[in-house]
This record gives sequence, structure tokens and C-alpha cells, in this order.
Amino acid sequence: AYLPLVTAPGATPPVATSLPFTWETPPITPTVLAIGSSGYVTVPLSFVFPLSGVDTTGAASYAFAYIYADGFVAFSEGTHTAVATPGITQCLPILSQSVQGVFGWWADLNPALGGVITTFQPASDRFVIQYDAVASAAGVTPAYTTTFQIVLHANGDVGFNYLDVPDAVATSLTSLTPRVVVGAQARAGLFRNQAACITTTHGYGRPPHDAESILIKREEVY
Repeated sequence: AYLPLVTAPGATPPVATSLPFTWETPPITPTVLAIGSSGYVTVPLSFVFPLSGVDTTGAASYAFAYIYADGFVAFSEGTHTAVATPGITQCLPILSQSVQGVFGWWADLNPALGGVITTFQPASDRFVIQYDAVASAAGVTPAYTTTFQIVLHANGDVGFNYLDVPDAVATSLTSLTPRVVVGAQARAGLFRNQAACITTTHGYGRPPHDAESILIKREEVY
């Protein structure tokens, strides 16, 4: 059973919406990405993706995505500066680095130990990044694999679909596994929406479970 943890300082209740489970399927063979441990690849998007937060006066839109092995996608308005320690999770907002992105299952993952990361476009208004049976990194206890999708919508909405993820387990009154962050951050942390953050020091929300879909609307990145 899940036991509540100490809420992260300054955290607000999540407004991400849990939806009936959806799983996107590729109309053609998806593109397989070769990403090593703690690495990322740059992928051109099929549309310009807006991730500006509620204040659209400083709208930011992105033609490229930086897809990381560790379960998240980053964006950059200029030259991308790689996330220094992508496998070390922290609650949103991330203010130590100038980063905006969407975090489907941000955890210490390593596709070199098993699994595959692909991209495809099921429709003209959606772009999907799929993590299929991607393994947790060495040293993560207990070890697990995770299968989920990050769905970028042309209108700026962000969807997460979870097919097979580890169950949340309370190991004590103040500790929960697995360590994972789910949410979105815009404009280097000025706006964000966090559905879950379970780290070694903070607990907020609950990790997604099998057969769950979550939608964060553009205006809900606040």
C-alpha cells in the first residue's frame, strides 16, 4: 500500500488529468534511436512544438527534441547544453540548469541493459517517443523495466501513456520506490506541472501505474 511522504517544499496540488488508458500505435515502422547510458539524441519534430507555460507573451516553440535515455525529453531555444547528470532526479522546477522539457518517467535508466527507444507519428498533430522495456540502470534496487510513451501534441499539450511500469512500494513511513519524476517544465523552470516526484529526499504525488494515461494541457503548465 502507498503511504504518504513529506511533501516537497512549495509544492502545489497536481492538476494533471488522468484519462482512460490510451496506447499509440505507429502507422509505419517506427524510428529506432541509439542512445547510450545517460546519453541523448537530437530529433527533428514533425511540427513546431509550443511549450511556453500560461504566459504566452514569451511563447517558446521548438523544432527539435533532445531525447534522453533517462525517460525525458528536453528542448532548447539555442545550442543545447546537455543535462549534466540526467539519471539523478529532482523535483520540479529544476533551477540549477536552464532546461525545459517533459518528463514521462524520469529515472536512472539504461537502454544498453535492455529495451529500445523509438519515435513515430500516429497522426499529423501528435509525435510519440516510446520507451519499450527499457531497463533501470545498474545499482537501482529493485531492478525493473518500464514501457511508456511521451506524446507531444501540436497544440502544446503533453500526454503520458504507461503500459508496464513498476508498482509503487512503501519501504517505510518516509520512503517510497521507485525513484521517479513525472511532469513538464517550461521556460527554464518559470512554469511547471508536476504529477509525481519521488526522490531520496522528497515525496510528492504517486508514480503512475500500469494502464494509465495522463494529460497535461498547455495552460496547465503554470
